[in-house]
Amino acid sequence: MISPFDVQQALPKNSCLGSIDTKCAFNHITIYSSLQPYLRFELKDRSYIDIGMPFGLRLAPIILTKNFQMALAAIKEGTLSISYKRQLDKQQLWLQMPEEGDGEQY
Repeated sequence: MISPFDVQQALPKNSCLGSIDTKCAFNHITIYSSLQPYLRFELKDRSYIDIGMPFGLRLAPIILTKNFQMALAAIKEGTLSISYKRQLDKQQLWLQMPEEGDGEQY
């Protein structure tokens, strides 16, 4: 069985993993700013806040496309690299983040 430690050792430095459930990919809208602190999480002594939450919205495909355009622009500039593995209705993402002080953080 593969342990979390095995996965951590297999990833290059400054990488992170995530997944996108493509069944719900178009169902994200921005959360009201006063409620965002309740969706906070911490990683490596840094706090992150979710600004989107699943919800039915007719314009969601347009919003999702605009968000992906920003990520693709960062990939083309070389400030972010990404690979993924597709599994049925989910995609596993692997993001290679820039080194500390090597440009913008996303």
